[in-house]
Amino acid sequence: MQRKYWKISLILILVIALAILLSNKDQKTNPTPIVVRIGLSLPLTGGYADLGLAHREMIKLAIKEVEEKGSKYDYELFIEDDALDIKKTQLNLQKFININKIDIFTDLYSGGSNAVNATLKGKDIMLYAWTTDPEVAKARDLTFTYASDSAETLAVMVKELKKRNIDNVNIFMSKISFCLSQEPFIKEAFEKNNIKYHLYKFNPGEKDFRMAITKAKKNNAQLHLLQFYTPDLEIFAKQLKDMGDTTDISSIETIAYSPKKEVFEGTWFAGPATETDKKFLDEFTKITGLTDTNSSEYSYHGYKLLLEAIEKSTMRVNGRIDIHQVAKNILDMKTYETSFGTWKIKPDGFIANPAIITTIKDGKLTSLY
Repeated sequence: MQRKYWKISLILILVIALAILLSNKDQKTNPTPIVVRIGLSLPLTGGYADLGLAHREMIKLAIKEVEEKGSKYDYELFIEDDALDIKKTQLNLQKFININKIDIFTDLYSGGSNAVNATLKGKDIMLYAWTTDPEVAKARDLTFTYASDSAETLAVMVKELKKRNIDNVNIFMSKISFCLSQEPFIKEAFEKNNIKYHLYKFNPGEKDFRMAITKAKKNNAQLHLLQFYTPDLEIFAKQLKDMGDTTDISSIETIAYSPKKEVFEGTWFAGPATETDKKFLDEFTKITGLTDTNSSEYSYHGYKLLLEAIEKSTMRVNGRIDIHQVAKNILDMKTYETSFGTWKIKPDGFIANPAIITTIKDGKLTSLY
């Protein structure tokens, strides 16, 4: 009787061992995918909601395309509204870190990104941001930004000013982080090329610019450079018109992001190449039901670049993707081809989009050259 039970026990042990062996083999051939967690703090409300919504939809589209081709990772998105408010961005970041355990964080403006860099210091979390402040990417090895290069953009602007024989400019500038980050580049480029400028700065949220406009008339400037964002940008342009000031206006990039481009019909300005292809525009509207902004195709390329670097990664750390290898993969690309031209990936993590002169035609961005 004991021998009979012994045989039964032996058979059970062998069956269990075989099951474990087959299970381990199946795990090796079909391992559980690593989940890459990405937190996005975007302006889904407020004056720049169109930008935030475009970014939200474009990262979803980029991930969908990667997954359809057969991704080695699962992607999980966590999306919160910040209305471009630094405090909200920080609250979103803390939630993403402590609750969602993200690998990558992204936002859309310099002020938020600078604050995020400070919070992420010493943490193995990548900051992948859409911001033109060249100092943001320099702060951490795991920080990357994609936008137009400020020095290149000013070179394009100066070339256009000389072409138009403009050597006397009024600069009206908001004291927000992006605009202030451009100030030293503007000053250096203008002084180097003997372009006289008169600088007027305003606190964010100021609504009455009439006194400054009146004062600036005495300068007999040939051009007003408007370094504001919505809604201040449109308010300033309206007050110029209401006061009968017919001086031409332009900007370093800011007009490109106005949701009311018809206000600036015929205006030219320097900034990144972001004119959206009509075919892409139609597809964007079909997929999302949203009206295009100039950031849709631009952000699409930005997220495609990031996902390509992730998909090339093979190393793991504590069961998660090695974010340092992802960073190395981005740097190793050196360049990235887009419909806007070649993006240059600099050693400090700044991904530079070519700068061009653009105008507003029929309410849409149109490249001049």
